[in-house]
Amino acid sequence: FISMLPFTALEQGINKEATEVRKNGYDRQFYSVIALLYASCFSIYVVVLFFLNYLKKEDFFAHGYLSLFIIYTFTEIVKNTYLVLDNAYRNRKRVLYIRLVDLINRIVPYIVLFHLNLFSIKTVLIVLCLTNIFILFLQRNYLREIRFQIDKTIGKQLLMRIINFSSPLIIWAVFGWMQNMIGRWYLGMFLNLEAVAAYTILTSLSYFVPNMVYTVCNAYIMPIVFASRNRLTKSYLVKYLSILAAGFSIYFVAILLLGRWLIILLADPKYLIIL
Repeated sequence: FISMLPFTALEQGINKEATEVRKNGYDRQFYSVIALLYASCFSIYVVVLFFLNYLKKEDFFAHGYLSLFIIYTFTEIVKNTYLVLDNAYRNRKRVLYIRLVDLINRIVPYIVLFHLNLFSIKTVLIVLCLTNIFILFLQRNYLREIRFQIDKTIGKQLLMRIINFSSPLIIWAVFGWMQNMIGRWYLGMFLNLEAVAAYTILTSLSYFVPNMVYTVCNAYIMPIVFASRNRLTKSYLVKYLSILAAGFSIYFVAILLLGRWLIILLADPKYLIIL
């Protein structure tokens, strides 16, 4: 929820403006505006989360999880935003390197913790926090460019361009989050948590390839579109949509034929009873 509202939408505005800003030499102003915008949003979330912690006193907040959750969530958002900038600047090798380092720094500690019988929610959160902090160190070239003194005119223009582009996407992000959660709410209300878990697993598997396609389009195609000064032609758009339609058609057929095997491979055979 925190990632979708509003940061995934803001990333689209940042992605759109990044190339043009670099051409005009406003990099430092741009990174500083992003830092101030995110800091404002983070401050609001910290107040809300600590208020909920005081109000609810739930186990998740009561055993030191809240601070770890906040650190992980905020560092994850900043890390992803800087990866968006790298994609916009077409630093493909750098993005690949950071993704690989991120993956290795998560998998190896998980294996070690499992063999030491220390695998728990708290240790997983600690690993995630330390990994993100290390990745941010690798992305320090963006952090070094942040300045507290911002040209008010340029800063306001950059901020308004990001917000104006992202605002409609923020509204749709709320609907997207509700659409994703409403099935879980109904199952949790009328059935049990096992049904919620089964639903979550199966829907995650069904989104596996579509999310991969979305990531590729967002990371590689959108920066090229935003950087291009030429308008997309109808023939190019039809060709692009035809390729996507063909890909999803193949995926749909594959799911019908190989769905049970995918569940065993990526989840657990116990979920086969739902099919």
